[in-house]
Amino acid sequence: MKALSVDDRDENLYFLETILRSIGFDVVNAHNGVEALELIEQEHFDLIVSDVLMPRMDGFRLCHEVRQREKSRRIPFIFYSGSYTDSKDAELARRLGATRYLLKPMEPEILANTLREIYEQATQFPTPPPASVEEDEHFLKDYNERLSHKLCEKVAEYDKLSRRLQSAFADEVREVKGRMDAEHTLNQNEERYRAVVDSLAEGILLADESGMIVACNESASRILGLPRESCWPRHWAPACGPCSTRRATRSASSNSRWCNASRTGCRR
Repeated sequence: MKALSVDDRDENLYFLETILRSIGFDVVNAHNGVEALELIEQEHFDLIVSDVLMPRMDGFRLCHEVRQREKSRRIPFIFYSGSYTDSKDAELARRLGATRYLLKPMEPEILANTLREIYEQATQFPTPPPASVEEDEHFLKDYNERLSHKLCEKVAEYDKLSRRLQSAFADEVREVKGRMDAEHTLNQNEERYRAVVDSLAEGILLADESGMIVACNESASRILGLPRESCWPRHWAPACGPCSTRRATRSASSNSRWCNASRTGCRR
């Protein structure tokens, strides 16, 4: 037994292939109705399982073409769709000559048993092809109505998704702007702080936990008689030399030591 599985999504094809093989079918896959018709002309199939919404040629049109061709008109044709779920879709499928209309998703075991039962029933009681779909004046009207209905649904879904993405993007932009504003404010405060420290007449050295100088103001550089860029990295005690008064204070925010240098020595 050989089955033709038609779906534009590879993961759906893989799922259907696994199910069909589990009930004894060899499986050939197609991604749309055009590919399916080409395969039908080349090979013999005992069962066709097709999605509805596909590019190039959808499942409804495929079913219509299958039922109009002598070679394929009596092959059991099963729709398995998660897009067209309205009762009018199932009715259109029945009028086109579909054997059954199944809705996604189904549990693997249930789907396997259902496909097996449908195939066994279809082989015992073949589904007669539609009398004359091409002459049915309501066919094109109903077909276009279902396509238009689904198109409107998809447009609404995409519009909803677009609004959600725009909202998420706007939130992200606000968050980034907030971080940039905070960073800008921090940089401004740091610049003001450095300006205040540099304007002090008292020399100030900033040392880390190991006692290495990491920064100093202009006054400290002048008092120590060293170019500012030469004041670090070096240990603070040799830089300050003997001190007449020593005092150390710890910064709660940076865990660093400030050394206040004067012309008579330094206070650590």
